[in-house]
Amino acid sequence: MYLTRVRALAFSLISVASLVCASVAPVISQNECNSLGPPTTTTGAILAGDEAQTGRLFRDGRGGTCEFLRTPPAASAGAYNSDSYTFTNTSGGPICVFVDLDATGCGVATNQISIAAYLTSYNPNAPTTNLIGDPGLSTGQNFATSMNFSVPAGATYVVVVHNVNAGTECASYTFKKYETNACRDPGFDLANDGSADLALFRPSGGQSVWNSLTLAGAFNQVQLGSTGDIPVDGDYNGDETSDYAVFRPSNGTWYRSSSPVNNYNAVLWGTSGDIPVEGDYDRDGITDVAVYRPSTARWYVLRSATNAYSEYAVGAVGDKPVPADYDGDGKMDLAAFRPSTGIWTTLASSGNFGSYGLQVPFGSSTDIPVPADYDGDGKADVAVFRPSTGVWYIIRSGLAPGAGQFQFVAFGTSGDIPQPADYDGDKKADPAVFRPSNGSWWVNRSGGAGVFATTFGQSGDIPTSAPNPHLP
Repeated sequence: MYLTRVRALAFSLISVASLVCASVAPVISQNECNSLGPPTTTTGAILAGDEAQTGRLFRDGRGGTCEFLRTPPAASAGAYNSDSYTFTNTSGGPICVFVDLDATGCGVATNQISIAAYLTSYNPNAPTTNLIGDPGLSTGQNFATSMNFSVPAGATYVVVVHNVNAGTECASYTFKKYETNACRDPGFDLANDGSADLALFRPSGGQSVWNSLTLAGAFNQVQLGSTGDIPVDGDYNGDETSDYAVFRPSNGTWYRSSSPVNNYNAVLWGTSGDIPVEGDYDRDGITDVAVYRPSTARWYVLRSATNAYSEYAVGAVGDKPVPADYDGDGKMDLAAFRPSTGIWTTLASSGNFGSYGLQVPFGSSTDIPVPADYDGDGKADVAVFRPSTGVWYIIRSGLAPGAGQFQFVAFGTSGDIPQPADYDGDKKADPAVFRPSNGSWWVNRSGGAGVFATTFGQSGDIPTSAPNPHLP
């Protein structure tokens, strides 16, 4: 499907939207969260003598997130077995809880299991009562799934593991539970106020500079980088603020600090021709160094939590990398956009990068992919910006097919550089553009404050406000 005729889009949207909802797993978008301590690990087994559960949640592939408490799905009839584990939020404030389920010990796919979360109490005879979290999917053939949910201060919550095929057993499963707070994904945020700043990288030989400006008018400038460097700002030290950083293709080095005292926090990762695809791939609240190699369509990720490296094959030669958190589990998903067909393909982190979470046609060869969480459900939405018309086309993951899921916004013109980010702090990405011809910014704020416009920058500047601002 190509975005050339709105009428044709409307006619075929139902099939596209159905594919999205049937394929995407759960949990929190691109957001980085502060960990409140190491994860806790729980092991168990589903056996015939375990607590009987009347019915189970219908697996519709949608799931909820900390930012989006969806309507509980219907309960499928039948008798199932379950284990329940009770916890209490003792942090003193509201938290976002992530749960990753590993079911490799179940042995075969027919023994697949799933999880759910309940506030205060769990009633095995009413599996939709008090429901606050579920992944929307079972563990499937990749033996993994994830969910996340919000818990108020001092509240009790229950994590339930159950079989999805009546009468089957699972010899061994493990789930890890992470308690976090202060989740955010504004884009470039120097002040940690939850709102993106206008930010620019100005290449100028060895005197290259970064300029940032809040919408309230606070200005900052730092010297870092050189002509030919690619801006890769992110939170590389976990202090909740954006760090100025560049990737230098000529020597494959990342410089992640403006201080010469620590050699600019340099790390060698990548080579000439690689495309940086920085992001939090391990959910530790720190931006990971990562590259996509167009010549082989392979991804190389250096995880900050363990300093271990992973290699993946996602996409094909000619594809554009479009990493984002499409399944909402708080980890960056590997994803590729194929201009020749408009196909988006993602490798879901919620399944331990073991299965494709989304394959959907959306866009044409001249469109610019602009994935971001436009509806505030904690999941990145598939979206494109069409320079020829200045229109943004968005599939909102928080809405069901046929319920206004498809959205298009006329905002921008040919030559504009899209920079979607959360500029007003409402946890929704705002369509925004930088216009190099006159150094102006235009932000369509979703929080109701209207359009913000200002002059900041000049021709030749590279805008760096959006997460992964240099992509694609």
